[in-house]
Amino acid sequence: MMAVAFMMVSAATGAFVIENETAAAAGVPDQAEPALWEDLLVYQELDNETFAVMLLDLSTGDLRMLTDDSADAMYPSLYEDRLVFEDYSDGNAGIVLHNLTTGEEMRVSSGPGEARDPAIWGDRIVWSENRTGNYDLFAYDLVSGETVRVTDHPADQREPAMWQDVVVFTDNRYDDWDIFLHDLATGEEREVCITPGAQGSPAISGDLVVWTDARGETKGIYGCLLPGGENMPVVAGMVDRHSPALWETTLAWHDGREGSRDVYLGEVAAGNVSGSGGG
Repeated sequence: MMAVAFMMVSAATGAFVIENETAAAAGVPDQAEPALWEDLLVYQELDNETFAVMLLDLSTGDLRMLTDDSADAMYPSLYEDRLVFEDYSDGNAGIVLHNLTTGEEMRVSSGPGEARDPAIWGDRIVWSENRTGNYDLFAYDLVSGETVRVTDHPADQREPAMWQDVVVFTDNRYDDWDIFLHDLATGEEREVCITPGAQGSPAISGDLVVWTDARGETKGIYGCLLPGGENMPVVAGMVDRHSPALWETTLAWHDGREGSRDVYLGEVAAGNVSGSGGG
């Protein structure tokens, strides 16, 4: 795995530095679950009582709706011009791939269960599915058209995020939600954060992993550097922060400080991420 160097705050605070915090998508209705790729931000927005996927070009300010409001489209993930999201157009949760360049769509998941929480990197799409009762992770190869099982554990594995061959996800095998890592190239699996208090919605960029963490009075964004770095707060405060996404040194998340859920951006100060990661 490629190394990453981040400038930390002093040891007294034990936190990453976040600067230039700004609201990227705010106001009524509700905006949440961001994902990033270069200057593109995608997120879900409540529109006519259903969720639609929105695309915001951060360099131009152009905003467009990528899905209609006939059925919920949620939890987007982005890689170059490939968007995946959780889709309910046939009544059950499934995974759809949308090409931003051509507008073409295809349904990726075909199992008997509900497929949720998609993530994409390159030619691979990973999601969680309960085809065997509990939720496991599955991966689809866009080149071969094959779907393989990634995890096989009696507990649930949910909310995958990808960077190259590395998948980080949530797992409740210890009766609480924790963050785990699975290397698709080697099959290695290991713990990232098993601190008391639920952890969820991980994102990865290079050697940096961030997630939503409920160890305090409010939910904040925590992170660590792989392998085995100390868990440290990234964004915390008086309101809950949820669902981080990463692109190089840019961090996105949603919170409800103004009443509705809004998407915010911040920069990891003096950081240098070797590589990038989708949400």
